[in-house]
Amino acid sequence: RTTSFTNITREFRTPLTIIHSAACEVMRLAPPDSEIHSDAAAIVRSEQGLLHLINQILDIAKMTAGAPMQKVVWKHGDIVPLIRSIAETHAVYAAAAGIKLTFAPQEAQVMMDYVGDYVQKIVQNLLSNAIKFTAPGGEIYLSTRIDRRNFVLHVSDTGIGFTPEQKEHIFKPFYQASNDTRNIGTGIGLSIVSLTVEKMKGTIEVHSAPGEGSVFTVTLPLAAKGEVIAEYEPDPLPD
Repeated sequence: RTTSFTNITREFRTPLTIIHSAACEVMRLAPPDSEIHSDAAAIVRSEQGLLHLINQILDIAKMTAGAPMQKVVWKHGDIVPLIRSIAETHAVYAAAAGIKLTFAPQEAQVMMDYVGDYVQKIVQNLLSNAIKFTAPGGEIYLSTRIDRRNFVLHVSDTGIGFTPEQKEHIFKPFYQASNDTRNIGTGIGLSIVSLTVEKMKGTIEVHSAPGEGSVFTVTLPLAAKGEVIAEYEPDPLPD
Protein backbone atom coordinates (compact mmCIF):
# COMPACT_ATOMS: atom_id res chain seq x y z
CA ARG A 1 0.00 0.00 0.00
CA THR A 2 2.80 2.41 0.92
CA THR A 3 4.65 1.64 -2.33
CA SER A 4 1.54 2.32 -4.42
CA PHE A 5 0.89 5.58 -2.57
CA THR A 6 4.50 6.67 -3.03
CA ASN A 7 4.45 5.87 -6.75
CA ILE A 8 1.19 7.79 -7.29
CA THR A 9 2.53 10.79 -5.39
CA ARG A 10 5.68 10.82 -7.52
CA GLU A 11 3.52 10.98 -10.64
CA PHE A 12 2.43 14.46 -9.58
CA ARG A 13 5.95 15.72 -10.18
CA THR A 14 5.81 15.38 -13.97
CA PRO A 15 2.92 17.81 -14.58
CA LEU A 16 4.37 20.16 -11.97
CA THR A 17 7.65 20.21 -13.87
CA ILE A 18 5.79 21.13 -17.06
CA ILE A 19 3.85 23.86 -15.25
CA HIS A 20 7.07 25.25 -13.80
CA SER A 21 8.85 25.32 -17.16
CA ALA A 22 5.91 26.95 -18.95
CA ALA A 23 5.46 29.61 -16.25
CA CYS A 24 9.19 30.41 -16.25
CA GLU A 25 9.12 30.81 -20.02
CA VAL A 26 6.18 33.24 -19.74
CA MET A 27 8.12 35.21 -17.11
CA ARG A 28 11.13 35.35 -19.42
CA LEU A 29 9.10 36.69 -22.37
CA ALA A 30 6.76 39.05 -20.53
CA PRO A 31 7.86 42.53 -19.39
CA PRO A 32 8.84 42.43 -15.69
CA ASP A 33 6.27 45.06 -14.73
CA SER A 34 3.39 43.43 -16.65
CA GLU A 35 0.38 41.66 -15.15
CA ILE A 36 1.24 38.54 -17.15
CA HIS A 37 4.70 38.39 -15.55
CA SER A 38 3.14 38.79 -12.10
CA ASP A 39 0.60 36.02 -12.75
CA ALA A 40 3.33 33.68 -14.03
CA ALA A 41 5.41 34.37 -10.92
CA ALA A 42 2.40 33.47 -8.76
CA ILE A 43 2.06 30.18 -10.67
CA VAL A 44 5.72 29.37 -10.01
CA ARG A 45 5.34 30.10 -6.27
CA SER A 46 2.25 27.89 -6.07
CA GLU A 47 3.98 25.11 -8.01
CA GLN A 48 6.97 25.24 -5.67
CA GLY A 49 4.69 25.11 -2.64
CA LEU A 50 2.86 22.07 -3.99
CA LEU A 51 6.14 20.34 -4.87
CA HIS A 52 7.40 20.97 -1.33
CA LEU A 53 4.20 19.42 0.06
CA ILE A 54 4.57 16.37 -2.19
CA ASN A 55 8.15 15.87 -1.02
CA GLN A 56 7.00 16.07 2.59
CA ILE A 57 4.30 13.46 1.96
CA LEU A 58 6.89 11.16 0.40
CA ASP A 59 9.16 11.64 3.42
CA ILE A 60 6.39 10.65 5.82
CA ALA A 61 5.41 7.64 3.69
CA LYS A 62 8.98 6.37 3.71
CA MET A 63 9.59 6.97 7.40
CA THR A 64 6.35 5.38 8.58
CA ALA A 65 7.05 2.37 6.36
CA GLY A 66 10.38 1.89 8.06
CA ALA A 67 12.38 2.78 4.96
CA PRO A 68 15.03 5.51 4.99
CA MET A 69 14.13 8.83 3.38
CA GLN A 70 17.42 8.63 1.51
CA LYS A 71 20.91 7.32 2.18
CA VAL A 72 21.44 8.37 5.77
CA VAL A 73 24.86 9.88 6.40
CA TRP A 74 25.82 10.50 10.01
CA LYS A 75 28.71 12.83 10.64
CA HIS A 76 30.54 14.29 13.60
CA GLY A 77 30.92 18.04 13.44
CA ASP A 78 29.75 21.47 14.54
CA ILE A 79 25.95 21.69 14.24
CA VAL A 80 25.66 25.42 15.07
CA PRO A 81 26.55 26.87 11.62
CA LEU A 82 23.88 24.73 9.93
CA ILE A 83 21.20 25.87 12.37
CA ARG A 84 22.36 29.49 12.06
CA SER A 85 22.05 29.42 8.26
CA ILE A 86 18.49 28.06 8.49
CA ALA A 87 17.59 30.66 11.10
CA GLU A 88 18.97 33.51 8.98
CA THR A 89 16.93 32.38 5.96
CA HIS A 90 13.72 32.16 7.97
CA ALA A 91 14.43 35.49 9.66
CA VAL A 92 13.97 37.10 6.24
CA TYR A 93 10.60 35.35 5.77
CA ALA A 94 9.56 36.31 9.29
CA ALA A 95 10.54 39.96 8.79
CA ALA A 96 8.41 40.09 5.64
CA ALA A 97 5.46 39.02 7.82
CA GLY A 98 6.28 41.63 10.47
CA ILE A 99 7.73 39.06 12.89
CA LYS A 100 11.11 39.23 14.65
CA LEU A 101 13.12 35.99 14.67
CA THR A 102 16.15 35.71 16.96
CA PHE A 103 18.74 32.92 17.11
CA ALA A 104 20.71 32.69 20.37
CA PRO A 105 22.99 29.67 20.75
CA GLN A 106 24.36 29.24 24.27
CA GLU A 107 27.54 27.65 22.90
CA ALA A 108 29.31 29.06 19.83
CA GLN A 109 30.32 25.56 18.79
CA VAL A 110 28.69 22.18 19.43
CA MET A 111 30.51 19.11 18.15
CA MET A 112 28.13 16.16 17.90
CA ASP A 113 26.92 13.27 15.74
CA TYR A 114 24.02 14.22 13.49
CA VAL A 115 22.36 13.78 10.10
CA GLY A 116 22.39 17.11 8.24
CA ASP A 117 19.22 16.41 6.25
CA TYR A 118 17.32 15.47 9.41
CA VAL A 119 18.47 18.58 11.28
CA GLN A 120 17.38 20.78 8.37
CA LYS A 121 13.92 19.20 8.37
CA ILE A 122 13.55 19.68 12.12
CA VAL A 123 14.63 23.33 12.26
CA GLN A 124 12.97 24.42 9.01
CA ASN A 125 9.58 22.95 9.91
CA LEU A 126 9.60 24.23 13.49
CA LEU A 127 10.43 27.77 12.33
CA SER A 128 7.90 27.64 9.47
CA ASN A 129 5.24 26.48 11.93
CA ALA A 130 6.09 29.30 14.34
CA ILE A 131 5.85 31.90 11.58
CA LYS A 132 2.52 30.44 10.46
CA PHE A 133 0.93 30.79 13.89
CA THR A 134 2.44 34.14 14.91
CA ALA A 135 0.75 37.42 14.08
CA PRO A 136 2.57 40.53 12.78
CA GLY A 137 4.39 42.25 15.61
CA GLY A 138 5.13 38.92 17.29
CA GLU A 139 8.46 37.29 18.06
CA ILE A 140 10.11 33.91 17.55
CA TYR A 141 13.08 32.84 19.63
CA LEU A 142 15.39 29.97 18.63
CA SER A 143 17.99 28.87 21.15
CA THR A 144 20.36 25.92 21.56
CA ARG A 145 22.37 24.55 24.47
CA ILE A 146 24.13 21.48 25.79
CA ASP A 147 22.54 19.59 28.67
CA ARG A 148 24.91 16.89 29.88
CA ARG A 149 25.11 14.41 26.99
CA ASN A 150 22.34 16.01 24.94
CA PHE A 151 21.89 18.86 22.52
CA VAL A 152 18.73 20.84 23.26
CA LEU A 153 16.96 23.10 20.78
CA HIS A 154 14.10 25.43 21.77
CA VAL A 155 11.73 27.23 19.40
CA SER A 156 9.34 29.59 21.17
CA ASP A 157 6.84 32.03 19.71
CA THR A 158 4.25 34.59 20.80
CA GLY A 159 1.61 33.05 18.53
CA ILE A 160 -1.93 31.88 19.10
CA GLY A 161 -0.94 28.78 21.08
CA PHE A 162 -2.66 25.41 21.32
CA THR A 163 -5.33 23.95 23.59
CA PRO A 164 -4.60 20.71 25.55
CA GLU A 165 -6.72 18.81 23.00
CA GLN A 166 -4.80 20.28 20.07
CA LYS A 167 -1.44 19.45 21.68
CA GLU A 168 -2.39 15.77 21.69
CA HIS A 169 -2.86 15.76 17.90
CA ILE A 170 -0.52 18.38 16.41
CA PHE A 171 2.02 15.78 15.30
CA LYS A 172 -0.59 14.01 13.16
CA PRO A 173 -0.51 14.87 9.41
CA PHE A 174 -3.02 17.55 8.37
CA TYR A 175 -4.57 17.84 11.83
CA GLN A 176 -7.36 20.40 11.85
CA ALA A 177 -8.89 21.43 15.18
CA SER A 178 -12.66 21.22 15.33
CA ASN A 179 -12.88 24.74 16.79
CA ASP A 180 -10.40 26.29 14.34
CA THR A 181 -12.52 28.99 12.75
CA ARG A 182 -9.55 30.34 10.78
CA ASN A 183 -8.89 27.00 9.04
CA ILE A 184 -5.24 27.00 10.08
CA GLY A 185 -4.21 23.37 10.42
CA THR A 186 -0.79 22.05 11.35
CA GLY A 187 -0.23 20.66 7.86
CA ILE A 188 2.44 17.98 7.60
CA GLY A 189 5.57 19.73 8.86
CA LEU A 190 5.21 18.84 12.55
CA SER A 191 4.66 15.18 11.64
CA ILE A 192 7.99 15.20 9.82
CA VAL A 193 9.65 16.87 12.81
CA SER A 194 8.35 14.19 15.18
CA LEU A 195 9.36 11.30 12.92
CA THR A 196 12.79 12.77 12.16
CA VAL A 197 13.54 13.41 15.83
CA GLU A 198 12.63 9.80 16.52
CA LYS A 199 15.02 8.65 13.77
CA MET A 200 17.83 10.51 15.56
CA LYS A 201 16.91 8.80 18.87
CA GLY A 202 15.73 12.10 20.34
CA THR A 203 12.58 13.48 21.94
CA ILE A 204 10.28 16.43 21.32
CA GLU A 205 7.98 18.21 23.74
CA VAL A 206 5.56 21.11 23.33
CA HIS A 207 4.33 23.53 25.97
CA SER A 208 1.54 25.83 24.89
CA ALA A 209 -1.67 27.55 25.90
CA PRO A 210 -4.22 29.57 23.89
CA GLY A 211 -3.07 33.15 23.52
CA GLU A 212 0.28 32.47 25.20
CA GLY A 213 2.32 31.10 22.32
CA SER A 214 4.17 27.80 22.10
CA VAL A 215 7.55 26.33 23.03
CA PHE A 216 8.87 23.28 21.18
CA THR A 217 11.84 21.53 22.80
CA VAL A 218 13.91 19.01 20.82
CA THR A 219 16.50 16.94 22.66
CA LEU A 220 19.09 14.97 20.67
CA PRO A 221 21.97 12.83 21.96
CA LEU A 222 25.42 14.27 21.29
CA ALA A 223 26.77 10.81 20.44
CA ALA A 224 24.97 8.44 18.08
CA LYS A 225 25.20 4.85 19.27
CA GLY A 226 25.59 2.06 16.74
CA GLU A 227 25.83 4.41 13.75
CA VAL A 228 28.64 4.64 11.19
CA ILE A 229 30.01 8.19 11.38
CA ALA A 230 31.34 9.51 8.07
CA GLU A 231 34.37 11.74 7.75
CA TYR A 232 33.17 15.24 8.52
CA GLU A 233 32.37 17.65 5.74
CA PRO A 234 30.50 20.92 6.30
CA ASP A 235 26.82 20.71 5.42
CA PRO A 236 25.75 22.71 2.35
CA LEU A 237 23.85 25.77 3.42
CA PRO A 238 20.09 25.57 2.72
CA ASP A 239 18.83 27.65 -0.21
